[in-house]
Amino acid sequence: MYEAQRQKIASSAGWFLWIAGCTFINIILYSIKNDTRLVLGATTVEVAAIIFNDLSALSPEVKIIITYVIGIIGSGIYLALMKPASQGRIWAFVIGIVLYGLDGVANVLMQAWMGTAIHAWGLYSLAGGVQAAMALKKLNPPSEPAEPVQPS
Repeated sequence: MYEAQRQKIASSAGWFLWIAGCTFINIILYSIKNDTRLVLGATTVEVAAIIFNDLSALSPEVKIIITYVIGIIGSGIYLALMKPASQGRIWAFVIGIVLYGLDGVANVLMQAWMGTAIHAWGLYSLAGGVQAAMALKKLNPPSEPAEPVQPS
């Protein structure tokens, strides 16, 4: 049972790598003006880059650099959550669920139904990581305090 929960945690934490990777690929695709998008990626990161580029009067070269910086930050957040999540840290899963959930809301508002469905699946998988981490804590309670030393 213990190993099954560890495997479930690792599998759920792996979602952060996929989200980070697809998010950065989407930024690259956007920067080269390609209309292809990976629906697993974080939409809000790309939207932030689009809004910034539409509102700024900077040169195209600077806009590309800033687009990549936004992509690195957005991807980096998900990537940074992967290690603590893989260690069974519930807070990392919760932060990821909140961020990816808000990103899913952006998909709903844009009526991007495929992205909404993929985000729902991702949220379900991340929630499975929380469930497994909680179950693992029950299986592996903190160790008992050492026996007190008897006076001689």
